[in-house]
Amino acid sequence: MFILTTISDLVQISPEDFQKPSAESIEDNLNAKYANKVVQKIGLCICVYDILSASDGLIGHGTGIVNVNVECRLVVFRPFKGEIVAGRISSASDDGMRIALDFFDDIFVPSNLLFPDSTFNEQEQCWVWSNEGQEYFYDKTDWVRFRVEQEHWTDLSPLAPSLRETGAYSERKSPYSITASMMQAGLGPVQSSGRFPVLAGGDVEIWLTRKPEDRLLLHSVVLSLHSKWFNASLSERWTGESSESLGHDAKWRYELEFEDEKTAALVRRSDSLHTVTSFSVDTTDNLYFNSNGFSSAHLDKKQRKHRENLVKAYRCYFGAMFHLPIEYDYDSSKWSFEFKVRDFIAMIVEIGDFYDGLQFLTGPVENLLKTFVLDYPFNLYSCYNVLPQMSLKLIQRSRL
Repeated sequence: MFILTTISDLVQISPEDFQKPSAESIEDNLNAKYANKVVQKIGLCICVYDILSASDGLIGHGTGIVNVNVECRLVVFRPFKGEIVAGRISSASDDGMRIALDFFDDIFVPSNLLFPDSTFNEQEQCWVWSNEGQEYFYDKTDWVRFRVEQEHWTDLSPLAPSLRETGAYSERKSPYSITASMMQAGLGPVQSSGRFPVLAGGDVEIWLTRKPEDRLLLHSVVLSLHSKWFNASLSERWTGESSESLGHDAKWRYELEFEDEKTAALVRRSDSLHTVTSFSVDTTDNLYFNSNGFSSAHLDKKQRKHRENLVKAYRCYFGAMFHLPIEYDYDSSKWSFEFKVRDFIAMIVEIGDFYDGLQFLTGPVENLLKTFVLDYPFNLYSCYNVLPQMSLKLIQRSRL
């Protein structure tokens, strides 16, 4: 959804900004020029990511303005075609519905790209999807998931003052807009009774432990999009079953099996068609799925804690696929990050590496790191060795 774009530009620093550090003055000028602006064929600029290089300043004659040639990288909003994004419905009409993000609202879903059997309710001014006798309402401000289908660019040239007075200015198109769809499994309305980890219409069942609250019901299209491992595992060639033979209510089933005290692997069962069942959890030995006849009855307190953290890491990994933040409870000790959160992040990164799905983790992990910047910025360097494949912007830019 976000990309980094390198640009070169001339920055003019006015005399009133001379009291600031040079890097800060340059960054402020670039943000004032590009933030919340659309650059044609690039996207919606959010902010400056970093400054790659800057020339010596040249003072302009008679003005005192310092001119600096700068090369920098910008954070740009430009989702790729086929990306799954979550947003809120801002309005609806016969033609379709508009969806808004917190910072962008030019997303349109035409009526022909909605689920079949979707109709527009004139009285409620919303779309209604009828599926197997149930009606799902696309109410205003409701959360929905959509798939990016096409982007549209409009080159806007300045209008003369006389045209602005006639009202032509209000009729101008947006410089950047997106056409989206809601026609695949896992897309559409997110009902209050169908939020993570049990999503309405989910066709992949994942048991992290035998406890009912550790059962996940997710969408195969989202798993396949974010992980190459799941993309292969859920394919017809891997399962040997066509999508027609699975049926609407069929589910793939996975269990988090432990091979020894610590090692765990998510193994796909042979019976892909499985009805949801519940387990009776009487003892800790029966809580986890164990392979090769391994018993967890002899685990000590430290080993059990490791398993609990691993289950939490798996839950956070799958939650990040559905745009949920990574959360971790930590104590007030200044070494809490050093010995706990760092290892927890390392677990999530290792899980993402195993399932060949790391790209989408960068944002959630950085947000978790940001939680600790204000309290313990000196501990951020302890993450450097465990996050080699992820963005280290917060670590590199922290001022110690």
